[in-house]
Amino acid sequence: MLAVTECRIGEAGVVAAALDNPIVDWVGIDDGKEPHLASEEMEDLLLATRNKLFKRPGHYFDSFASPVLFFRSPGKETPKFSASGPLDDLEHLAYLEREDFFRQQLALSAIPNRFSDAETQGEEEDSDPGKTRSPRKTSKRYPSPSLGLKLPPFHISSGSLPPLSEQADELAQLLRKSFLRTAQTSDFGRKVLLPEEIAKLSDEEKLERQALVAEAYEMVELVQGGGEGLWGCDGNGEDGLRGAVAWLRERLG
Repeated sequence: MLAVTECRIGEAGVVAAALDNPIVDWVGIDDGKEPHLASEEMEDLLLATRNKLFKRPGHYFDSFASPVLFFRSPGKETPKFSASGPLDDLEHLAYLEREDFFRQQLALSAIPNRFSDAETQGEEEDSDPGKTRSPRKTSKRYPSPSLGLKLPPFHISSGSLPPLSEQADELAQLLRKSFLRTAQTSDFGRKVLLPEEIAKLSDEEKLERQALVAEAYEMVELVQGGGEGLWGCDGNGEDGLRGAVAWLRERLG
């Protein structure tokens, strides 16, 4: 998704992005926990499409194929490369990106975590010491200040059918957290609080956080309706399209 990469400060690029039912995580399209008939049909269609679009499983672990991976790790083991032949360009780029991420995680592991994280991890290890756990979905700080990027405002719409509705919701949350982190660059490492956590702060901190959260929600607008939620020229589809056009007109005007 070019909106999260082609937004370099001081250069021509994406200044606003309106998305409808974005597929931003090809890795997790088969992770639905509460499937029903309609969502199962959608999942089957997406899985068939994934098999056609990507020659090797490792390809959709690339951040440019699954943009949420700019903001977090996949939470799954990446398929091993075959030693029978050379890597193609896309697979090689994905490999280099993962290696860079692993190096960052090793560096961060030397920094003491919060006590709550340590306690939680200890409880998990004690509960089943012999169990092999899947990799966690670890948050990434994107974009880092060194990249010189400034994410544009987003208008994200979707229907109610998973996994597309879930992906739209997660993308909105990740983008809002990114905006909050960017606004707090002078306070590196501070925890990004949820709206309900703001109520526990002092009045001054509460006002500051509320303003930041409100700005993040303004920068990332999420609209979720019923059904498939596809833009079109009739009925609800037309309403969604008109809403996106009005939003773009306001942002670009």
